[in-house]
Amino acid sequence: MTTLKDYPSFNNMQVVVQALGLAVDIDTGDLYYASLAGSGTATKSVWATICSKNGKLSCRHWYDDDMKGVNPIKSTAVTLPDSHFKHLLAVNGEPELLIAVEPIAARYYDCLDVDHESERAELLTEKMKSVYIDFAKYINTNTQVPILESWACEMWSRAGEGIKELQTFGDCLGAWVIDPDYDWTSLVQNLLEENVISFHSDEAGDYG
Repeated sequence: MTTLKDYPSFNNMQVVVQALGLAVDIDTGDLYYASLAGSGTATKSVWATICSKNGKLSCRHWYDDDMKGVNPIKSTAVTLPDSHFKHLLAVNGEPELLIAVEPIAARYYDCLDVDHESERAELLTEKMKSVYIDFAKYINTNTQVPILESWACEMWSRAGEGIKELQTFGDCLGAWVIDPDYDWTSLVQNLLEENVISFHSDEAGDYG
């Protein structure tokens, strides 16, 4: 008989709730995104732990070490249809966080299953155009470097330490933190000099 133990679950040493998605910095345990389902009381308990500096939160099958939420982090909760369970989302609110979420991907929870990982990779490929668009908007809004939207894909592939990729699971297909202090000016200048990008690029965007 299949039980909750067979699926990913968040545990804060007080309650256990089903894990639907996660984005975490595996080097620090910083949690940027969590998607979970459980009773109203249990989800509130996990949310309180995410917000706590001293809370202990782990995720069975995905991340066994302690995690802590990265402020500012906000939550939304809805009651699942025909159920007393709640679905809670906790997401970091900084503009530096870019994230690709697809609810259907929660069914592909087993990171050791080749088919699950293949399905997630396919879904992420479909989402990347939107990620590149959001990246271009971030650069134009939060740095002093004006770029064309069509440059985003090439800049992304060459950014190196300018973009930190987080470890993601379940309905979170991908998550990245942009470094606003990275030398974006030099990156653009280099790409222009190499004729990788140009001011004559298709304004509709070329995403590879």
